[in-house]
Amino acid sequence: MTTEQYLEQLKSGGEMKFSDFTDLIDSEYAFLPTAFTNGDLANQEDENQGSAKVFCFGSMHELNDYEVLRCFGEHYQSVLDSLADGTSHLNIRNFMRKGWQGVSIDDSALSKK
Repeated sequence: MTTEQYLEQLKSGGEMKFSDFTDLIDSEYAFLPTAFTNGDLANQEDENQGSAKVFCFGSMHELNDYEVLRCFGEHYQSVLDSLADGTSHLNIRNFMRKGWQGVSIDDSALSKK
């Protein structure tokens, strides 16, 4: 899947899978691990890099909050299914609360190949 195809599927409301997102990043982008914060959660450059990729991609393509959350695919859906739990997928949960205002990341960590 190309970036254009992925964005079309994302914006048209199609089913999103996180593996499709990571496959896209691996095939069309270069990524350098980076530290970032999301709300009150500090992520080091050796942890939660899937979330870092989503946030960099979202910034690069000017995605709105909902589109960013959909990039997490089934992980976003599992958070929606267990909102009361509150302990899993903290980057998704924080982004749901704070949106782009809560994210601080060096989005130059992601670039087109």
